[in-house]
Amino acid sequence: MGEIDSIQIRNVSAVSAAHMLSHFCILAIPVMIPVITMKTDVSYLQLGTGIAIFNLVTALLQIYAGILVDKYNPKTFLLYAILLSSASFSLIAFQFNLHFYYLAMIIAGVANAAYHPCNYALLSQNIRTENKGRIFSIHTCSGFLGGGFSTYCPRFYR
Repeated sequence: MGEIDSIQIRNVSAVSAAHMLSHFCILAIPVMIPVITMKTDVSYLQLGTGIAIFNLVTALLQIYAGILVDKYNPKTFLLYAILLSSASFSLIAFQFNLHFYYLAMIIAGVANAAYHPCNYALLSQNIRTENKGRIFSIHTCSGFLGGGFSTYCPRFYR
């Protein structure tokens, strides 16, 4: 097995952090559904519709995001995905309104479509072949950690 140098560690750390954020955001809304329905007059169906919109937008745009990532700079796309995702979930957190929620879920779906193509492009470009198994495992694990951390969201909502 090859030694992992500092450049590879920096790359996998940045990409894995983005992957963790992506999965945290994906699962933060479903975890918060019971709390949101208690605090607002929004139904489970309406919140579920927003999640469906998010996943539909992601599914429809991910192939196009992959094509653009291959053609242009994946680092730039990943940065914009993080910014869009952060903006959309901040919109939901600070001003919950059903129309804003649907709009934010569309924006989040666009951002989410770029995460995996960017992550895999960056990892493939910057990691030596003999380390790819370990590096991709770290990347995958970070996504699961992000999903696990999202379960703590209801504890911080007041």
